[in-house]
Amino acid sequence: MDTVVDENGFGLLQNSPNPFNASTVITFSIRDASDVRLEIFNIRGQKVATPFEGFLGVGQHSVLFEASNLPSGIYFYRLQANQMVDTRKMLLVK
Repeated sequence: MDTVVDENGFGLLQNSPNPFNASTVITFSIRDASDVRLEIFNIRGQKVATPFEGFLGVGQHSVLFEASNLPSGIYFYRLQANQMVDTRKMLLVK
């Protein structure tokens, strides 16, 4: 699993498993307590889900993303926290 965290203590890891069927875990790290938003977008750039939005403390966090209502395809997940943004790609295969 890719475990890159930048010099600011911010890191969005590759979801696991990937590819996935129905559900996957998205893990990320934040250095400072802050408001966090995790969003999922389809290949067209349309937001299809917000698995997490709220305040989190310092450290590593994991969110379970349930995608049973979405069709197979490529999706992007974007993390926003502390004015930092990162995006990664995942593959849903049913």
